[in-house]
Amino acid sequence: VKIHWEPYNDFMDVEDTKKPLAMYDGSKFYGKLTNKPSGLEGDGMIAFQRAELESNLMKFKFMEFDSDTAEFRLLDEQAQENAEEATQAISFATDNVNAHIDFREMKGDFLANGGGSFVEFPKNQYIAFMDKFTWYMESEDIELSASTKVKDEQTGVSLEGAEFISVHKDQDSLRFFAGGAIYDVRANIINCTKIKYIYVADALVHPDSGKLTIKKNADIDPLENSMILANSTNRYHKIYEATTDILGRYDYKASGKYNYEDANKRIQEVYFEEVYVDSSKQTSAKGKIAAEDNFTISPQFDYMGELELHASKKNLTFNGNAKIKHNCETIPRNWFRFNGEINPQEIYIPIDTVLRNEKKNPIAASIMIKNDSAHIYPRFTSLAKKYSDHEMVHASGYLYYNKELKSFEISNMPKLEELSLPGNYVRMNSENCNMYAEGALNLGVDLGRIEMESVGNVNYFTKQDSTLVNTMLTVDFFMNNDAMDYMAKSILANTDAEGVDFDTEVFTHGLQEFVGKKKADKLITELSLYGKFKKFPNELEKSLFITDVELKWYGEERAFRSTGQIGIGNLDKNVLNKKLNGHLEIIKRRSGDIFTLYVEVDAYTWYFFYYTRDILQVLSSDAGFNDFIKNAKNDKRKEKYGKGRTFSYMLSSPKKHKDFIRKMNASNDD
Repeated sequence: VKIHWEPYNDFMDVEDTKKPLAMYDGSKFYGKLTNKPSGLEGDGMIAFQRAELESNLMKFKFMEFDSDTAEFRLLDEQAQENAEEATQAISFATDNVNAHIDFREMKGDFLANGGGSFVEFPKNQYIAFMDKFTWYMESEDIELSASTKVKDEQTGVSLEGAEFISVHKDQDSLRFFAGGAIYDVRANIINCTKIKYIYVADALVHPDSGKLTIKKNADIDPLENSMILANSTNRYHKIYEATTDILGRYDYKASGKYNYEDANKRIQEVYFEEVYVDSSKQTSAKGKIAAEDNFTISPQFDYMGELELHASKKNLTFNGNAKIKHNCETIPRNWFRFNGEINPQEIYIPIDTVLRNEKKNPIAASIMIKNDSAHIYPRFTSLAKKYSDHEMVHASGYLYYNKELKSFEISNMPKLEELSLPGNYVRMNSENCNMYAEGALNLGVDLGRIEMESVGNVNYFTKQDSTLVNTMLTVDFFMNNDAMDYMAKSILANTDAEGVDFDTEVFTHGLQEFVGKKKADKLITELSLYGKFKKFPNELEKSLFITDVELKWYGEERAFRSTGQIGIGNLDKNVLNKKLNGHLEIIKRRSGDIFTLYVEVDAYTWYFFYYTRDILQVLSSDAGFNDFIKNAKNDKRKEKYGKGRTFSYMLSSPKKHKDFIRKMNASNDD
């Protein structure tokens, strides 16, 4: 040592040269000690077994010493006696602290000078800001705290304690506030307490009892029984009893439980086995629901399949299979596939153009016509009796349960909200099992060259097993123009015939289906004011436009037959808009479908059309009409179409006409 003594000035300096000075039963001092009447002071560093305190002014007493401004470091088990080497194994470090070391109690108390002190945990790759910590020498633990209070503007929560910040290169400065913490020097573990939450990606992660453990290399122990709020702004979703692995400021993985609440406030527990952060730094989650879980989207819909959570969206995404709930024996309950976001308060399930079951087989939702028999039957998200059977109205868009009507509905969203809009629509009553559909109709017939389009509505009555169709038809075929003009003039000449009612649902909806709502509204206004169109719409320029007719299904005859009058809108461009007595019959036959129309202009004048297998037979009580057909040259009465097919028209026989009238009258009597 080097000793400098000034007896007259009453002080002695002792300074180490080769070896440190021994102090306090094992501690070592590097630097200069000064002994004065006021006490022993030091300028340098005192080294404990695994700690160092450095200051330019230390005041020593018998079993304690103090320093107003000091640097303090803890060394891990790899520390060597050589001070330079020891700095390479620092596990805890801070500076600018007021220190009090007490060897009786074997602890050190440290207070930050001028606000929170910057503390380093090199082994843990963390830093913290705190204003107080206590070092317990025997257990080699450090208890840390801070009086800092910060209000989180996003949550409105007051955060108290020390702010811990990760300096790991892959953790993007992950940070959180802890009201308390204990650092285990031997194990290099920081045990944090009183943590309210941690911002990770877009979520707030709440540790169970506010506890969290940080190990070496910024490795955080998985948080058992934690709670996740996602996202931190809208807080739509709460995942509880979660096991959460925090990987960085913008990344975590977890699994946990979630409560799905339906419109009736019924809670169902869902387990998300995979909670993660997607590429947009948003929390997402995936879970699976089995059929035996008996999960319901609502009281009307069962569900099995995948469930997805996306924190920025209020509602969950369902990617699986649903099944409607009803007691209709004639309508099987089958699973149907869908993928979409569902609002449990108002459920609209997306329905693809091709509806499929859980095995990806096509299923139906409509009033069905059996292709190879005389049967019409109901289906709603159910397997058809045969794949070849077809829907009378095909609807897609969304499936909705209408509580007022006690019915399941399928259509596009605007039409579900306002039924008067155009579009295909199907409805099934969940109590009486009746079905209703409207829009573009498929009557299940193939008429070859006669091109028939039908719009309107169809009712199926389950108890009676009966079907009624209210329809608007366009029928286009090759025909003698002079004969058709003659027929039009004959109808117009009957001033006693009742006019077509333009205000009926069939007419307004039908016209909307053919030309669109905006154009239909304009055309109806023109008809109401002038009785005709200002400009004839191309969509209605057909051989025959039937404005409205009611058809009833006769299963044994496999036929649709009209009931009541038939509205004739126009023949080609000849606008008529007359209601006439008559009969319309459309028959499904394996040998060839049949179309028959009979209309009476007055008590003495009628027209008859009978078509099957590319031959149209026509006849009238008016010889003038018949003459146009009779006098037409043979080659003028034929037209080639399709692949090698020929359509022709000819005069019919009086017997065919009489047989048809007799059959229709007998049918009406029944």
